Amino acid sequence: MEQIRKYHPKDKGQLASLIQLEMGFGENELKFLTEKCEILIVYENNDKLIGFSFFRTLENYTQTGNCYTYVTPSTRN
Repeated sequence: MEQIRKYHPKDKGQLASLIQLEMGFGENELKFLTEKCEILIVYENNDKLIGFSFFRTLENYTQTGNCYTYVTPSTRN
């Protein structure tokens, strides 16, 4: 079943695989996503993470920020 939902700490291993193996990023990026982002959501299909999205407010702003989304290439439509 496909669903978009909030990130849970139990997702950390699968999220690490996405950002390290698929995207080539490292531990610092994982730490940023799981500890510094105000909003982190994941996209899963059959209990496997296939994407994520996060939002972080810009410095010195309260309602302005950036939103980024990543979905594995094989599951993009």
